[in-house]
Amino acid sequence: MSDAERHPWSDLGRRVRRALPGRSSADAAPQPERAASRPVEMHEGRVVMRFEVGPHAFAVASEGTEDSYVAHLGEAPLPAAVMVAGAVVPPDGVLFDVGANIGLCAAAFASFAPNGSVEAFEPGDRAYGDLVATVELNGYDNVRCHHTAVGAEDGSSRLLVPNWNASGAFMAGATSASALHEGNGSVSVTEVGVRSLDSVVDELGIDRLDVLKIDVEGHEDAVLAGAARTLERFRPVTVIEFNVFTLSVFVGRNPLEFLVDAVERFPHVVAVDPALRTEKVTDVPSAYDLTHRCFTGGQVVDLVCSWEPLDDRLRFAGSAEG
Repeated sequence: MSDAERHPWSDLGRRVRRALPGRSSADAAPQPERAASRPVEMHEGRVVMRFEVGPHAFAVASEGTEDSYVAHLGEAPLPAAVMVAGAVVPPDGVLFDVGANIGLCAAAFASFAPNGSVEAFEPGDRAYGDLVATVELNGYDNVRCHHTAVGAEDGSSRLLVPNWNASGAFMAGATSASALHEGNGSVSVTEVGVRSLDSVVDELGIDRLDVLKIDVEGHEDAVLAGAARTLERFRPVTVIEFNVFTLSVFVGRNPLEFLVDAVERFPHVVAVDPALRTEKVTDVPSAYDLTHRCFTGGQVVDLVCSWEPLDDRLRFAGSAEG
């Protein structure tokens, strides 16, 4: 791997090495820290980063010291799904985290709902190990981890996991991107189980769902299809990643049509960008405008979908509508 390819997470690597047991600050030349960098420590061989949202404090653990997502996590703002859940979930709430990765959202959800419960779903082996470590590190007893993918129906599929970015794992399919990744020696191919949320809800006897978060690298349609009864029954606030690249390249789905379908499925859809600015998506013209800006600006946003308006609770840092 070239220096240019390693650059995005090289700063994290320096901070991790300084945190390793037996190393003092004198063991390495001092390195400048960005003001926004989160402190890094080591715990049982994993990188640990700590976060705060209001009165809630939690941490995540990962063995991926050279993983690009972990490096990004050290600098990035918290995901919109965390802020949305913090704004809407009650202390006894029930939350589903589909595409839980190393557990950042699951940890936040558990902190927000200490008297409730979190079901966290992650198919990737390494990410699932980190998810379990994150739950154990925080001492949560209200999180249940599921080592499975989520889709339209129960079954199995192939999961493609880039070795440099465990959060970029996606389900194999009939696309050129899938074929390209399956033939790449730096991408692991794993057979994984798949569950539909409807079947999980039935099996576990879930009788409430307040927040559903979906971040599955373009396969959001399949998750929604397998949650049709759950959505109709509980009408949870549903936070869906809208990534025009993964939708179009990994799955072959037209992002505009996906967004229009969301507007038709949910009475209220609000897009939240990485700066936590919000804007309503109400019709085809507004969906087209957002899709165009995501394509041209390379931006990924979250769609907050609900059956009741959430306007006042979603004004985190301003609104694109003014």
